[in-house]
Amino acid sequence: TNVSLAELAFAFHSAIQAQYNGEQPAPDSLQTAAKEAIVGFQLLDHRFAVLTPDGEVLGASELSYRGKPHGEMGVQPSLSTAMRQALMDATSRADRPFQDVTIDKEPFRAYAAAKSIDGTKVTIVVMQSLRLEQELLKDLAHTFLWAIPITVLFASAGGYFLARKSLAPVAAMSEQASRIGAE
Repeated sequence: TNVSLAELAFAFHSAIQAQYNGEQPAPDSLQTAAKEAIVGFQLLDHRFAVLTPDGEVLGASELSYRGKPHGEMGVQPSLSTAMRQALMDATSRADRPFQDVTIDKEPFRAYAAAKSIDGTKVTIVVMQSLRLEQELLKDLAHTFLWAIPITVLFASAGGYFLARKSLAPVAAMSEQASRIGAE
């Protein structure tokens, strides 16, 4: 996951640079380039954001596919306070580019990378949803909750059967000895 997020950030940065170099110089051309790159990077369970060093969001992909088929995702028109805070948390630690963040009760693994686009410093954030991994772990835990007791029950029954079978000659000798002693 971490390597793929770093590779995606590199590819996303290249896409922004390509979009930006194709733009006419304008005050919001970097923002337009970021939004165009976000529209081009529509990956299932991945979200992208571009921030300035002072925390201004130049563009961020939508968090939810609610009602939209894949390929029709776009740029989030405005960011919730929770998403803005999660993006700032993801970019706050330069020594740790990978962070786990939660946005609207959905867990993400975020990768933040400081980049430069034609001399302008930006932070690129790539997030991958951890929802599927958490559902898998929850299903695995539920499976263990019933599988372990059943396994212990079968192991106990098998152990009891093997012990009785292996101790049968000893029980037969004991029975013979008690008959001899009584006679």
